[in-house]
Amino acid sequence: MLVFVPFTRLCALTHKALPHACFVPLIDKEYGYGRYFQERWAQRKTFINVEHDIVPTMEVLESMWECKAPLCISGYHYPEQEGRVDIAYLGCAKISKELIEANPNGFLELKHWTQCDGEIWKMTGETYCQHGSVLHLHVDSHWTPEAIARFGR
Repeated sequence: MLVFVPFTRLCALTHKALPHACFVPLIDKEYGYGRYFQERWAQRKTFINVEHDIVPTMEVLESMWECKAPLCISGYHYPEQEGRVDIAYLGCAKISKELIEANPNGFLELKHWTQCDGEIWKMTGETYCQHGSVLHLHVDSHWTPEAIARFGR
């Protein structure tokens, strides 16, 4: 399983959950994510993208890795709204070699970080396979130790 974690500010829980991932520092906060996807496209390999503030389970990652869909995603948990899960876009996503090969020019032009998910969504016609949900630490103020514990972290 090939897992990459591009980051500007890496969350400790993300690092702890993925000890064997390839951690990729993004020096350029505006275009670093676009450069990162250019590198993934050049490699032409299936990979799982986990953003720096996401804490996935191995079950979610294994489910994605084994799936034949070109794009697999996981949802985000929101602790203040028990049971609510939103689409995670690229927060935790498997992008297949087949998707890359069908769209070899997808990242020839450098994209701003806000454009990367839209570029991939266009390639898939906004179709994907969803695999469970992940802890999203972007909303740090909501993630009390008790809330994190409820999700088995």
